Amino acid sequence: MKRIISIICSLLCTSIAYLAKAQDPQFSQTFNAPQYLNPALVGGEQLTRVGLNHRGQWLGMPGYFISTMASVDAYIQPIGRGSNSALRNLGVGGFILNDVSGGAGLVRNHAAATFSCEFALTDRLAFRTGGQVGFGQQTINFSKLVFGDMISTTGLTGLPSQEGLAGSQTIIYPEIAWGGMLYSPSFQFGLSLHHLNQPNISFIGDRATLPIRFTAHTSWIIPILLSQDKRKAPLQYVKPFIMYRRQGVYDQFDAGANVMLDPIVLGLWYRGLLLKQEGRTWNNQDAICLYFGVNWGDFEFGTSYDVTVSRLDPATTGGSYEISLRYLIGKSQVRNINGFTASGDRGTSCPSWSNPLKRNKNPWNRNRSYQPKRW
Repeated sequence: MKRIISIICSLLCTSIAYLAKAQDPQFSQTFNAPQYLNPALVGGEQLTRVGLNHRGQWLGMPGYFISTMASVDAYIQPIGRGSNSALRNLGVGGFILNDVSGGAGLVRNHAAATFSCEFALTDRLAFRTGGQVGFGQQTINFSKLVFGDMISTTGLTGLPSQEGLAGSQTIIYPEIAWGGMLYSPSFQFGLSLHHLNQPNISFIGDRATLPIRFTAHTSWIIPILLSQDKRKAPLQYVKPFIMYRRQGVYDQFDAGANVMLDPIVLGLWYRGLLLKQEGRTWNNQDAICLYFGVNWGDFEFGTSYDVTVSRLDPATTGGSYEISLRYLIGKSQVRNINGFTASGDRGTSCPSWSNPLKRNKNPWNRNRSYQPKRW
């Protein structure tokens, strides 16, 4: 069985070489890879974040998939625009992604710079928009591919292919992405479009465009245990999350929730499309994702495991694991969600306790006479 799957995977990689219709790498912990999810998320938490994500997919198969991403983002307060300006904070960041697909020597690297800006719509409602510019690099080793003339009814023939492709080849192409997000202290809704320029990623000189990746995502906050300090976010809460992605002819639906118990975070998601027909059945399922995280001071650690629930044998695929690590610089002493405190005020870096009598009536007013002093 493993030998058959290995041959199928090799044929899939051969199709990638000719048609270049591969899907982008995916991360189950999308909330821990904000720049990869939506450029508008960069700088949104009003602090500096340094992150590392690592995913191993289908480790039980001969040619598994490994994805690793390093990222950093920060927010910049606009200067000289006045305390009542609708434009509030800017975000800048960047990431580097490395993806090794299967056993056919297909390696993809992606580096990009991300920027965003925020507009206040009401006291507790904001819109962020962001862009991403970078480049992609793909390398393939044709000597590791399995072509049709190398397979017989009994399996691999052991003879070389007559396709005339040999050695490694590398291509480099530009990347452009856009994202937007509407959010408040209790919810967020975002859209993003990656590969807007649809670059040509063919290895053999033909025209093979990388399809646009469309993503729609939303999440909201359900408090469990409130803090006595009204400025603080809930001590415990549930955060449901829904996401839909489509790239070319492939689409994916994720739904689940995280439970914040401070400092422990537990999560459970389902990935699949039950209402989409696959062949003669409607059972188009993918995986159940289990998540465990710990928030330890300025560090956030998360680990997850995807249990295969599709028609692929779970014992054969071996499931998928993922690890994430984030370090937060300038973390607010007043815990916030979506960049807001529970009362609707925007989070600030290292504030001391403010005098309630001098509380700013407008949560978006940046007049420093109302702001708590910094450490």
